[in-house]
Amino acid sequence: MKPVLPYGSWPSPITSSMLVAGVSRISEVKADPVYPGLLWWAETRPEESGRTAVMCCEVISTATGDMTTHEVTPPDTNVRTRVHEYGGGAWWPHDGVLYYVDFVDQRLRRIGLNDNEPILLTPEPAESASLRYADGQLTQDKQWCICVRERHEVGGKEPFNELVAVSTDGSQHVELLWAGADFVMAPRISPDDTKLAWIAWNHPNMPWDATQLYVYELDGPKLGNEVLVMG
Repeated sequence: MKPVLPYGSWPSPITSSMLVAGVSRISEVKADPVYPGLLWWAETRPEESGRTAVMCCEVISTATGDMTTHEVTPPDTNVRTRVHEYGGGAWWPHDGVLYYVDFVDQRLRRIGLNDNEPILLTPEPAESASLRYADGQLTQDKQWCICVRERHEVGGKEPFNELVAVSTDGSQHVELLWAGADFVMAPRISPDDTKLAWIAWNHPNMPWDATQLYVYELDGPKLGNEVLVMG
């Protein structure tokens, strides 16, 4: 007689680890904006507790097709941001240097292709993971990283979304640029470093319902005059 077991409790030789072993998901393929010989992408690895690593492929010779590929982030890193809760935009490359957010504390880091350890760029908040970063871009002089910061306050009902400029020298200096809406995303710097554009929206809208496009003059880590507001 075959035993009768409750639904879903029967033994099976097929385990969940067998189903996901070796099945890495590749996403967010990006060409380096400065050095075109570098190609970056994210790899989600179920067999490593589902963590996300950032990989880089460097073209050694276009004539022969020789290239080298390696993982840029440390082996214990999970590249993921909690900005807007669902995340996205947790890393960005610039001239052979990777800027990324680690899920464990949500702090921004940078690491070069030949570096052994990352350098922390943002300070440790009073409450763990209460300052979250995403969707950044470097100024042409590489001195500042302009990105979204989500600030959670103890006892607060709603987080604050802001635009900030983070110093890339490891001093952990952060300048607040703008905080005029419930949500902000996609800060983009003009090629000549003189203007900054971004999108913002407010409750109860979703971004596909109603957004505003802002363009301001940019002077290093400071905003200048308003150039354009649309929407």
